Amino acid sequence: MVSLALVTAAALAVFGDELTPPLTLIGALVVAIITAEAADVRQGRQIAADADRQARELEAERLRHTATLEQNRELADLADLRSILDDAAIALHKGDDAIGGVKVAYTQFGRAMHEREPEARRMLNALGQELDVVVARLAVRLGPADDGVRAARGAADHALDVSRAVGWLEDDRPQETQKKHERIDRGREEYKQAADRFMNAAVELAGTRRS
Repeated sequence: MVSLALVTAAALAVFGDELTPPLTLIGALVVAIITAEAADVRQGRQIAADADRQARELEAERLRHTATLEQNRELADLADLRSILDDAAIALHKGDDAIGGVKVAYTQFGRAMHEREPEARRMLNALGQELDVVVARLAVRLGPADDGVRAARGAADHALDVSRAVGWLEDDRPQETQKKHERIDRGREEYKQAADRFMNAAVELAGTRRS
């Protein structure tokens, strides 16, 4: 800001005793200078306030955008998890049917099962491989220690045990037939229990309710 004393001194040096008109002019100039500088200060404050407001708005928008992305990612993750859980549930249901098919085939044909009904064990083995794939996908998603993963893996192991029970029948003695029936029945029951544990875990994971 221009000093009033400096302006006055300059006026005295130029005008001497004839100072009244110049002082009036000086006063007007000083007022104009003060007004301009005050306006500059106000303008600077307004610019700073606008910049601060804009920065806050941008930050709020960034946070909203980040929250939206996170929500969309969570929804996508949940949808992908539900898809895997659906695949596992379907595979477990088909696995139970396949174990039932092995039981029926062995009951009907005994040692001749592989000649008379070879598809029964092949179907069970195929479902066992399908379960292995689903269990691996679940383990990647949830970790191997997750209850649902452990239940699904347990079901796959029981299906494999049933398959092994009828894996080589040609050398079976008649007295071993009952033991194999018991092994198949036990394997199927343990399979069902593991499948039920998986379904209970899946309900918790997917946030849905069983009907």
